[in-house]
Amino acid sequence: MGGRKIQFANDYYYHIYNRGVDKRKIFLNDFDYIRFLESLRDFNDIESVGGIYLKKIRDRRFGGTTSKKEPLVRILCYCLMPNHYHFLLEQLENNGITGFMRRIGTGYSRYFNDKYERSGTLFESRFQAVLVERNEQLEHLLRYIHLNPLDVLEPNWRESGIKDVNKAEKFLEKYRWSSHLAYISDRPSKIIDKGIFKELFKSKEEYQGFLEDWIVKDLSYLEDLVLE
Repeated sequence: MGGRKIQFANDYYYHIYNRGVDKRKIFLNDFDYIRFLESLRDFNDIESVGGIYLKKIRDRRFGGTTSKKEPLVRILCYCLMPNHYHFLLEQLENNGITGFMRRIGTGYSRYFNDKYERSGTLFESRFQAVLVERNEQLEHLLRYIHLNPLDVLEPNWRESGIKDVNKAEKFLEKYRWSSHLAYISDRPSKIIDKGIFKELFKSKEEYQGFLEDWIVKDLSYLEDLVLE
């Protein structure tokens, strides 16, 4: 197998995504999603955590984390779907994305295989990565990732649009496995850095209008813009 074509550089944005082998589901219940989100929170550190389970034991014993984290990447947004995931990451440390994603893939695959008594590869391949090269691409990518859950509500919405915008908005607000909820909340997040959204939007209402404007349009062209 040849080396990865893309070279990761610090202070650049990347769209990272992957899916289950043979398009199989990689999240079978709520606890699987929660376990993966714990990975995003706990594995994003220069120091190795030695596994989430061991970290929980250590934190209980010593009353929580005793040192400040030094993140490998800045997680700007994410979306977990039944058989795949999307992240928007900024690399902060040399080899940060590679190291972070290796921890995510290895740790979650081991958890999943142990839990469901299976063996072998869980993900289709190494994670895929696309360099974000221009502001237009960044904006569409932010929107693409947070609108991804609408595939569950109406699989063909990208081609035909969604007529009931209120229904779509309520669905997104109830979908717990996306960082969209963090951006319509005033509470800080333990996983993502909302700084980029504060630069792009003056308010939560402007952000929601940004999403709503595209819910009713044909977004099929976005596949090429954000995935290639």
